[in-house]
Amino acid sequence: MSNDIESTRVAVIGTRASGKTTALGLLNLAAIDLAEKDENFTIRIIEKTMGIRSVPALLMKGKFPPSTIEGDVFEAVLELTWKGIIRSHTIKLPFADTSGETLQTMIDSFRKGMYDLKEFSDLEGAKEIHDFILQSNGFIIVTPVTKAIGLESSEIIDDDPDVNVARFVDAIVNFKRDNPDSPPIKGIALMFTKYDLVQHALKVWGMGLESEIGLKKFMHAYYPQTYTILENFGLEKVKFLESWIEVEVDEEGNPICDEDGRYKVSINKRKRRPIYSEKSYISLIEWLKEVFAE
Repeated sequence: MSNDIESTRVAVIGTRASGKTTALGLLNLAAIDLAEKDENFTIRIIEKTMGIRSVPALLMKGKFPPSTIEGDVFEAVLELTWKGIIRSHTIKLPFADTSGETLQTMIDSFRKGMYDLKEFSDLEGAKEIHDFILQSNGFIIVTPVTKAIGLESSEIIDDDPDVNVARFVDAIVNFKRDNPDSPPIKGIALMFTKYDLVQHALKVWGMGLESEIGLKKFMHAYYPQTYTILENFGLEKVKFLESWIEVEVDEEGNPICDEDGRYKVSINKRKRRPIYSEKSYISLIEWLKEVFAE
């Protein structure tokens, strides 16, 4: 077997309060379980400014990770490697510890040639964001479906998920178009988190994300600007998937909180794994392999 290794970068981005840290932990767990079944697949964790290994460990104990502390810009990298007969291929998943809205502002500065980052306290982190995100071949964008349909309110002006995802995707696509030396975008995955809280309602409305027709209706209703940009980009290069994690409830169906006031995660005690949308994460890993490693 050759020792040649090709690598690709797929950046993981999230809008405000999207649950991106939890999503990364679930992706980590899905990859670990997949590696147990496939001897040619491995996962490696590179910790940066935060001990990202603690996230899947907390989830396995029935705890959600705490909210990310503001100030850290770059956090960690997951490396997924598939060993081949001729060569191996590694997909690096850099995780930016900042909101997609902030990244969009930075990308606009890069695209205009300004490179003026005085408003950001962590200049080294900003440089890493430039190197790892603008030089990436693909993107996994995490966005909360609950905020999109109005279940979560925000006092922040212009905190609409559709607006922020659309701005980010538009900034990335335009940057790539204006900079031919930057690696082209091979694919974009749009992950809708907290789907369990709205799944029933969306299905009643004919907008369940599991079906192509329902997904299209949902996107036209709640992410119209994003969908238009993705259509122009090419829907055949876009992966849509839902993400959820089950929480414990009492006899009346109300979520149970732990001592820190956060919801308690339901655990499959036999597997020692949280109960979550595992099929979606396995599907995401398979998509990453098909689009970026083959």
